[in-house]
Amino acid sequence: MAAFGFSEAAVARMQAEARRALADEGLAIHPDNIVAVRWFLAMQTQWRAVSLSTMERAEIRRTGLDYAVAEATARLKGLEPSADAFARLQLLEAEALTAWAEEARR
Repeated sequence: MAAFGFSEAAVARMQAEARRALADEGLAIHPDNIVAVRWFLAMQTQWRAVSLSTMERAEIRRTGLDYAVAEATARLKGLEPSADAFARLQLLEAEALTAWAEEARR
């Protein structure tokens, strides 16, 4: 998460939440989402980004996943991409972008 620009405090908070969830009941992923979650994790280095700057500050914002390499990434990881899995991947992408936007506002 730190590699994606989350603050140390946010990373620590998410790690603590994950540890609690695992200790309570394990990480449960609905079977319909397994391919999408694995695909999303495989795409972690494939984010497109833009740099924005003003006289006061500069930042890099992720704009979304690089779809040009999405199918190849899935296949190289041994996943069978489908339209349904891609739609689920896009939901994960949108949630990640929302989380980063919220973190940037803090």
